[in-house]
Amino acid sequence: MLKSVAEVREKLAQGNVALCHDLVRALADWFPGHATHLDSALAHWMSKQRFGGKPVVIRRDLQTSVPD
Repeated sequence: MLKSVAEVREKLAQGNVALCHDLVRALADWFPGHATHLDSALAHWMSKQRFGGKPVVIRRDLQTSVPD
């Protein structure tokens, strides 16, 4: 990702604003999934290293079913 940003930055310096807009849209699409999956794994590992256990995960809008 950082390599792509550096390349787009060079193109932006040359006046290619449209490519910069494309990158921003791509980052907006990519980042939520990255943060949800990869960053949560990193947080899990760091919490286990520091505190010796799994982190507490609070999820919003969970659908639960109640048995009849």
